[in-house]
Amino acid sequence: MPSVSIARFETEIIKNYKAKRRAPKTVSQIKQVLRELRAVGVKHTSQVTDSAIADWIEAWPERSPETFRSHLRCLSAICTRLKKHGYVRLDPFEVDGVADWMRLDSRPSAPKRRWSKPADQVRRVLALADEEAAAGEWIAERDRAYAYTLFLTGGRPGEIQRLQISDFNRDERTLTIRAHWITGRAGRRFWWKPKTVGSAATMPIGNHLVGILDPWSRRVAYGSRRGRLLFHGCVDLFPGVRLFGPWTGGGPGESPLDRIKALGERAGVRDLTNKAARKGLGTYRGIELTPQGRRDYMRHADVATGDLYDEQTVEERRGDALKIERFFIGAQA
Repeated sequence: MPSVSIARFETEIIKNYKAKRRAPKTVSQIKQVLRELRAVGVKHTSQVTDSAIADWIEAWPERSPETFRSHLRCLSAICTRLKKHGYVRLDPFEVDGVADWMRLDSRPSAPKRRWSKPADQVRRVLALADEEAAAGEWIAERDRAYAYTLFLTGGRPGEIQRLQISDFNRDERTLTIRAHWITGRAGRRFWWKPKTVGSAATMPIGNHLVGILDPWSRRVAYGSRRGRLLFHGCVDLFPGVRLFGPWTGGGPGESPLDRIKALGERAGVRDLTNKAARKGLGTYRGIELTPQGRRDYMRHADVATGDLYDEQTVEERRGDALKIERFFIGAQA
């Protein structure tokens, strides 16, 4: 098959990805990469060559290596598709891989942000959630149940927010991450699925979390059966304030991220995010998860992926240096 225009190929690949319900961010990244290739003179698929990739990299000298490697992985997937359709004779990434094109130290990196928070700060946040929920207010109880589920399971925020009441099994003490139908705005239904096929799993949870989710799930189900606000028969474990659809957004200050951040600030913990929970499970040595245990619990494809979640500071690793000293020279801390 001959070369085609980048514009025609973009139409084809976007239609294909949307039909397969790929994540909107993935579709957006494909559009960005193809747009930038056109900006450096790539008008037809046959022009996607080593030279074009080099021109593309040089055209954005201020872009961090981490970001560029993400875009290169996207372009690699694009090139695989180009080769399968016969739109290019040679896939450039069959010769040089992503790491060959862009080493992580090949240009200045953006300052690395630590997402996780010290464990004692997380304990303060959870204690405050307990205190505020004691008054019995619906929003405060939802904040508490959501925060505990987030920090005690390390689940991805999008997965936690889309849990349904039926995904919680009190007797088996489990939460199940699974693909399911979701009813959104204006009654539109769509099929939601976890990040990867391997992300779908039944996760064990502890007694304390069961003790929080059991009365909370009953409150949601009972309140919606009584017609609280607009909806009857809510199925979501963490619904929006109207009990219609999962709690994934909200007005200013009312989204899950905003509520968690505000809870953190009231507890004296600044810049607390949803991501802090999952990152924390990969960081806290005191939990004593083995590499394999961390992989299984966080539902990663391999052990190495979990290493990316380790945000221990230099000071937190000093104990290892002292152990080495004591082994060789008997040095005292």
